[in-house]
Amino acid sequence: MKIKISLLSVIIIAVLLFAGCNRGTKQSHGVIAAETQVPESAEELEEAQKDTIVEIPLEKKKNVFVLGSDGEDYNFLWKNGELIQTSVMKIGFSSVFASGNDVFVAGSAFAMEGGAYLWKNGEFQVLEQENNTGTRAASVFVSGNDVYVAGWKSEYSEERANLPQYAVLWKNGKAQTLGNGIANFVCVLNNDVYVLGADNDTIILWKNGTAQNLGKGRPARLYISGNDVYAVGWVNNDIILWKNGVAENKGRERGTSVFIYGSDVYEAGMIADNAVIWKNGEHQLLGEGYALSIYVSGGDVYAAGQFNKGEYYGATLWKNGVVQEGYDGYSAHFVMVSD
Repeated sequence: MKIKISLLSVIIIAVLLFAGCNRGTKQSHGVIAAETQVPESAEELEEAQKDTIVEIPLEKKKNVFVLGSDGEDYNFLWKNGELIQTSVMKIGFSSVFASGNDVFVAGSAFAMEGGAYLWKNGEFQVLEQENNTGTRAASVFVSGNDVYVAGWKSEYSEERANLPQYAVLWKNGKAQTLGNGIANFVCVLNNDVYVLGADNDTIILWKNGTAQNLGKGRPARLYISGNDVYAVGWVNNDIILWKNGVAENKGRERGTSVFIYGSDVYEAGMIADNAVIWKNGEHQLLGEGYALSIYVSGGDVYAAGQFNKGEYYGATLWKNGVVQEGYDGYSAHFVMVSD
């Protein structure tokens, strides 16, 4: 959004102000009032304004999205502290993504045989599912007019447990099986689709359906910065960052969620009974509770979790260590910021 101000109008106002304050002189405190010919008609004014428009960009407001639950049957979506969506009973929200004025949420039914779902501005869509399979949606990403969801499927049988799992990528609701394992995160850069997941204890990064083995560990996050793709995982209790497939050790694992912002490593978790965030290994206690998700935007650090609010424990968002108002669930488990 931009405000347009006529430079000519500014000059005219300045002339009048100087004339009012310094009658009979064109100079005051070393400032010389501009010699300006005032247009005599609307046509002259319009012509003069054509090349004198000053555009002043306004700072875009950040929108903070938080997912949480009541601890039993329902999940919630908050935007800037306002509840904007409640799930159907026994369906959980796992990820949220904002694109323009549209808000997309990925989620799944609680039951083992339940399906993977996508909401756009609250409108419900069932993602493609084969017969006799259970599906889960873990992450959503929007690129142009295409909506991508990452998750997994497994055969459903009441007689068997620990059935094989297969990583799945949905594009506009249509499923593509990527291989063995699960898919936790998805992002798109320059028409290339990246999916981060795991097969048992091995981290896998798929690019356009082709798998790359990143080593033993657990996937933690996948994101884009500029023209680079970053995958983050925990390997042997270390945080490992892969930038375009090249690994870099970022220090010891401490929390349950990690976010890398520039050269800084942020984590969320708990110590004893206290919610904690770490920055490059230095911890900050947030109070009694726990932190499950962390996001950094423009130097502001957001953490979502649960906090002791006196009479009860409740869903909480911290911004730079300060509890934010408006979250009335049992716990919050995901936060993201749309710039």
